[in-house]
Amino acid sequence: MFEDEDVYHWGYYPYSWVMKEVKQLYRDGADAVVLEMITQEQFDKRMDKYKDQQAWEEYQTNGIWNGEE
Repeated sequence: MFEDEDVYHWGYYPYSWVMKEVKQLYRDGADAVVLEMITQEQFDKRMDKYKDQQAWEEYQTNGIWNGEE
């Protein structure tokens, strides 16, 4: 991971919603966007380490997480 790299975790969204966000990231100046399709179990396992953080509640409410892996 680069020091100026942001990692976003999106839950299960329709492809069109994800692509809308990807296009916005490029408009906001992203150099690259990498998408990875994973299972719900893999996603939940990655989120386990964030459960103690305040943003976890925001993820639970809004379904979007912005954090570091």
